[in-house]
Amino acid sequence: MALPKLQSKQYKVEVFTPQFLLSGVLEPVGSLMSYLNNVDRNNLSIKQVNATPIEPAFSLPTFAAEELWLPHKELIAIRFLDAISSDTMPLLSNKEKVRVFLPHIVVQATFSRGADTKIHEIFDVLSGDWVAAADAQIFPLHPMKCQFGRDAQRMLIIKRHIQFYQHINE
Repeated sequence: MALPKLQSKQYKVEVFTPQFLLSGVLEPVGSLMSYLNNVDRNNLSIKQVNATPIEPAFSLPTFAAEELWLPHKELIAIRFLDAISSDTMPLLSNKEKVRVFLPHIVVQATFSRGADTKIHEIFDVLSGDWVAAADAQIFPLHPMKCQFGRDAQRMLIIKRHIQFYQHINE
């Protein structure tokens, strides 16, 4: 009897770390959010990678690798380059425009919350390490060696790297 094959899907991504911008392919086994929030998984695999240092003063040029393993503690955010379905990265019904300050970048995006969740608790009550953002705009905090996309239909931010955030009243 054959074991059932685990589902996997490929996502073209840009991954922000404290020192690098990595462009490549993320291929989670099973659902994306379960894969990323799995407490037993300490590393994330990115395939077909181009790695560019963030700081202009770094002498290391962009380099390519078939596969890199990233410790979760080094991850700041993942920008998805292709359209992501709402089933893959669900958002709650109440949506808020928020500006989030992270190492090297500021992300202005729509975040979701439960009906009973106050804006100041928006990242506290969500389970897991990651928070989903929709219709994001990404701004550098300083000149960078890497070039990255400024818009993202969907983006994931690891909560521990959020330095502070601000509600945007429109």
